[in-house]
Amino acid sequence: MGAGASAIDGAKGADASAISAGVQSQSAADKFLLKAALEARLGGAEILKNFEAVVTNQADLNELRLAVFSNKEGVYEARSMIEENRTMIMRNYSSAFVGNRQIANQNTDDIFKNRFAILDGMKVDGQVQMNFRKSKHNEAVIEFLENRSLLNNRVAKVNEQMSDVNADLIAINKAIIDSNEEIVSFNSDQIATNTNLLAGIKLEKATPEANSARIASNKEKIAKIKTKNEEYNQGMVDKHKLIVDNRKQIETNAAEIKERRDAILANRDIIKANGAKIGEMLRAQSAGVDELVDKLGALSDDEVKSMQAALVAGTEEENVETNRKAISENEARLHSLHLEIMTNKEDLYSIRAMIEENRALIVKNYAAAFVGNRQMANQNTDDIFKNRCAILDAVKVDGQVQENWRNSKYNEANADFLEHRSKLNNRVAKVNEMMSKANEKLIGVNSSIMKSNAEIVDFNSQQIETNSKLLGGIVEEKANPEANAARIAKNAERIQVIADRVAKYGEKSQEMKNKVMANRQDVEANAQDIEARRARIEANRSTLVQNGAKVAAMLMGGEAPAEAAAPAEREETLADKGHCAGAAFFEPAQEAPAAIVEAAAAADAAEPEEDEVDKKLKPAFADIDKDNSGFIEASELKSVLATMGISMTDEEIDGVLKMADVNGDHKLDYAEYKKLVTKAM
Repeated sequence: MGAGASAIDGAKGADASAISAGVQSQSAADKFLLKAALEARLGGAEILKNFEAVVTNQADLNELRLAVFSNKEGVYEARSMIEENRTMIMRNYSSAFVGNRQIANQNTDDIFKNRFAILDGMKVDGQVQMNFRKSKHNEAVIEFLENRSLLNNRVAKVNEQMSDVNADLIAINKAIIDSNEEIVSFNSDQIATNTNLLAGIKLEKATPEANSARIASNKEKIAKIKTKNEEYNQGMVDKHKLIVDNRKQIETNAAEIKERRDAILANRDIIKANGAKIGEMLRAQSAGVDELVDKLGALSDDEVKSMQAALVAGTEEENVETNRKAISENEARLHSLHLEIMTNKEDLYSIRAMIEENRALIVKNYAAAFVGNRQMANQNTDDIFKNRCAILDAVKVDGQVQENWRNSKYNEANADFLEHRSKLNNRVAKVNEMMSKANEKLIGVNSSIMKSNAEIVDFNSQQIETNSKLLGGIVEEKANPEANAARIAKNAERIQVIADRVAKYGEKSQEMKNKVMANRQDVEANAQDIEARRARIEANRSTLVQNGAKVAAMLMGGEAPAEAAAPAEREETLADKGHCAGAAFFEPAQEAPAAIVEAAAAADAAEPEEDEVDKKLKPAFADIDKDNSGFIEASELKSVLATMGISMTDEEIDGVLKMADVNGDHKLDYAEYKKLVTKAM
């Protein structure tokens, strides 16, 4: 025997006093069920059916809440992993491009400085060897410019990859912005619902039939949310796999970047060693000159002049002079080509800088849209539903029909919140997928940079080897008119190939610049959209704070506006436990201090006499005025509301006070308190 059965058995044939004693001896749970049974006995089976359906929906909602928030936890765990991956990708980018690339490029520069120093320090005899040296000088310039030209092409391709990633990131921000718009619109609708509820119970909405329809709608919505949530969870494993695969590739790239750094530094050691040899070679050029000068002192002036003439004399073939002229032509073309290639490089790095700036602005927009607007809007959502629960807590109900109305409205609020949260989880998951794919592309960017770095390292190694050979001096078979002519012709051919390539790069650079600027316009448009939405979020916050102030005043006065005559004071039931949604399901308000509850009881008459109102409100005022100062201050108001389960920010407390603080002293005297409470009644 239990759940009120003993009280029913004891009531048979007993007087009112005995029945009262039997009822009071029951536990809170038994009283709760006994009350519902009595309402059903007196009001009909539909009331009991609705009561049982409300409780069932409430249990289903509690289970659904755990599932929805587990899904939320999963998508935010994934987001954190994606953000970590992006940070690691950008670390690799810095290591590969800002680190390895610039170190390797410096090696290239110093290798060719060594090359030119070797050639300049090389002792030559006659125009043939002079042509050899100059053609080798041109050949070195061609090697350098050819490498730089190819590298410009690699930079251009990476610029294009990075610009495409930026376009993806812009789309990601747009998706976040669109989701934020959904939240703002949802919040606006829910604020309107709260405002309507502040007007009290509409009798046509609190009938057994209306309750049945609402309960059925809640049940259907719960089932749909559960199905959708299960669908979202099913795809989560595959989406996490891409994140994990990205992480593995990032770590592989990091290891490869470190290995390449070692190779670059090994080349640097060889460059330094060659540089030392070149220094020794250059210093050796003056060795023995003093001794020869002393010996020349023994010759007459005519003998010295004859010796000088013999040094510059020689039989030069016609093709030697032809080679000399061709070398000069190549040298002139190389000078112009150098400027074109370096201008191309400058353009490409200007574009890279713009791409990097775009990415920084995109990340700024991401922070503003997701860390800023999204969290602000989500907080609005939580506080809107907190207001909703406080409104429903404060509404006085009369009988099980209105109790069922209130509890079905609790369930409706929970279902609305969980449906919204479930959809939002899906939006976060979709953006996660977009971000993972963007990360995959960024990994591709780094891979391209690393591939180019490998090419530079190989190129540098080959050029170091050439320098080492040249340090051995002129090889006679490579310094004759025929060998020189072949080298000069080859140089001219390579110059033309580079020139043609550079012309094409110039056109592509302008196309890329246009694309980058189009991205910039999209980024700026998103920024404006984010600012506009921030204003709407703040407007929603202002409205919900105003509603919160009205709710607090209603709770202090203990009376909600209602179309029905003032009902009997409501008792908290087990059905109310955990009935409200939000970041978590809010607990119902705790029982207020006795004086407030007493003052809150509505008078039987529709418009009580003035002294009757004072009789009810003055004890409540005294109960709140803890320091007996004759005023209710912000801290006292906040404290008493906290005891009622109403947690309000300082901003919200200020909103409550401003509703009745006539003299602006930031506290309420009794007259102002009375005005605040009666306004809410």
